[in-house]
Amino acid sequence: VRRSLGIHCLVDLVPPRTLPKTSSGKLSRSEARQGFLERAGWAEPEAVTEGADTV
Repeated sequence: VRRSLGIHCLVDLVPPRTLPKTSSGKLSRSEARQGFLERAGWAEPEAVTEGADTV
């Protein structure tokens, strides 16, 4: 993906049937995202203000 489209992506392999579900059985995306961020040891990126120096 990165070589073809220039998009850096991460893949998080988790054991089967361990993704959090809602009471109706749907995937709980917010809980799954939070779990990913905790496992990766990352924090939410800060918003970039217009005119700020970027790398």
